[in-house]
Amino acid sequence: EIRKKYSGDNVIPSGIPDLDTQILNGGFQPSRVNMFGGTSGVGKSLLLLNMAIRAAMSIPPSKDLLYPPGAYTLDGPPERIFLYITMENYVYETWARMYCSLFKKTKTEMLYEIYNNKSSTDDINVRINDLLWPYKSSIQIEYFPASTISPATIAALIGKYNRNPQRRSVKAVYVDYLDLLLPDKQREFYRLDLGDITSGLKTIAANFEIPIITATQLN
Repeated sequence: EIRKKYSGDNVIPSGIPDLDTQILNGGFQPSRVNMFGGTSGVGKSLLLLNMAIRAAMSIPPSKDLLYPPGAYTLDGPPERIFLYITMENYVYETWARMYCSLFKKTKTEMLYEIYNNKSSTDDINVRINDLLWPYKSSIQIEYFPASTISPATIAALIGKYNRNPQRRSVKAVYVDYLDLLLPDKQREFYRLDLGDITSGLKTIAANFEIPIITATQLN
């Protein structure tokens, strides 16, 4: 069990070489909650989303693809799902950032392509699937208004995406961000609520044997 928990093959990389090699022993370990803190506007959401993208594209492409490029469909679920839950940004904002990151576009270039119909919805779907399918990965984005979900909701989402409980497709969860979650049972003081939230996330990470990566706002 110790070899399994601390194996370099059983981690989810952050995609930041110095962080992975010098601090994380290869990446985020399963059954742990990892938290990044920063002030408003410092880039917490961008950091979490880019970590999810880099993790999804962390394993070298297989030489023998089950489907040729452009033929991927949701009828064949990916082997690895990276769940990104946001309460900070509307889903279209998250998708725009994901588009820019995946296709190496600036915001101006992205808006030009969309406004001038250079890319249809179907075209974008095909391009994203072509990028992720060789890695047998999918990035699932879930949006909720702030202060409307608790750790129990996150556990339910993981269960939904783990279509085969034996395989456990969800490999990591990214929560944007901690301060916008509700506790499963509210207390009188926020500090106690925060303790319940982090404890709930830790339990989820342990039960599903995955890392949970989140951020918190520092004032």
